[in-house]
Amino acid sequence: MTAAQTPLRPAHGLLYAGVAASVAVTVTHPADTVKTRMQLMGELSKQTGPPPSTISCFVQTMRAEGLRALYRGLGTAVIREFVLNCVRVGLFEPILRALHDPADGPAPLSKRFATGLFTGCCGALVTNPLDLLKTRMQAQASASSATAAGHQHGYTGLVDGLTRMVREEGVASVYKGVSASMLRLALGSAAQLSSYTAIKERVLAAPRSDAAALPPISDGPLLHVAVSFASVVFGVTAMQPVDVVRTRLYNQPFDAASGRGLLYAGPLDAGLQIVRSEGPAALFKGWLAHYIRGAPHVALLFVTLEQLKKHRPLERLSLGTRATSPSS
Repeated sequence: MTAAQTPLRPAHGLLYAGVAASVAVTVTHPADTVKTRMQLMGELSKQTGPPPSTISCFVQTMRAEGLRALYRGLGTAVIREFVLNCVRVGLFEPILRALHDPADGPAPLSKRFATGLFTGCCGALVTNPLDLLKTRMQAQASASSATAAGHQHGYTGLVDGLTRMVREEGVASVYKGVSASMLRLALGSAAQLSSYTAIKERVLAAPRSDAAALPPISDGPLLHVAVSFASVVFGVTAMQPVDVVRTRLYNQPFDAASGRGLLYAGPLDAGLQIVRSEGPAALFKGWLAHYIRGAPHVALLFVTLEQLKKHRPLERLSLGTRATSPSS
C-alpha cells in the first residue's frame, strides 16, 4: 500500500487544515475588515442616507486610512483561523467517518449537515476570545476618520486588547457573544462543508456520456475552486443574519462596573433592535463583502488543504527524520 493510499493521520489532518486556513486569511483579510465595518454602520446613528456599497466602503477606507487599515487584526485573524479550522475542518472528515462507513457509499446530506453543526460549534467555542478581539480591532478607524463605524475600543494590538478586555470587563468578557458565535459557525459550517463535500463527490461521480469529446473531470485545484465558490453561497447566506448580530454584540461598549453591554442585552435583543431601527435588510448588511471574502478564502483553504493531503509533507518529514537518525 502506497503512502497516497494509506489513511491520513487525524493529527496531520488537523494541522493541514489549520495551516491552509492561515494561508488563506492573509489574502482575504481586507474583505473581512470591510464586511465588519459595513455591519456596524448605522448602529450609533453616525451615518446618514443609504449605506455605502462594498466597493465604496473599500475605497473610502483606503483613501482615509490607507492599506494598513484593511489589515488591522491580521495577526489575531491568523491565529484564529489556524485554531478554528483545526477543529472546524480538520475534525469534519474523521467525525463523518465515525457517523458513516465510507464502504456504504456517500454519506447522506443529513449526516454531513450534523457533522458541520458539531464542528462549527466546537470551533466557535474555542476561538471566541480571538473572534471578539479581531472584530473590535477591525472596527477601529483613525481618529476623525469618516470611515469609523460603531464603538471605537482603541486597542493597539493583540496583547493590549486582551489585557484591557480582561482588566476592564472581567475574565468572563472573552466569552461575550459566544452563543451567537456558536450559532453562526454551526449554521455556516453545516451549510458550507456539507455542500462542498456533497457537490464535489457528485461532480466526480457524474456519468460522462460525452467522455470521448471532453476530458474527464479530475479531482484537482480547478474543481476545488469551483465547488468552493458554489458552497460559500450556502454558507454565507445561512450565517449572515447571525453574523451581523454577533458583530454588533462583539463591538458594543460595556459598563465596567456591571459588565453589561450598553447597547444590547443579548443576541435576541440585538436582532430585534436592528430590525426595528434599520429594517430586516440590515441583517444582510455586508453579504457581498462576506461572499467576496468567503469565496476566495474557502477556495484557497481547500486548494491548499487538498494539496497538503495529497503530498503529505508531515509524513515525508517524519520519514526523513527516521532515515537520518542514527541506528540503535
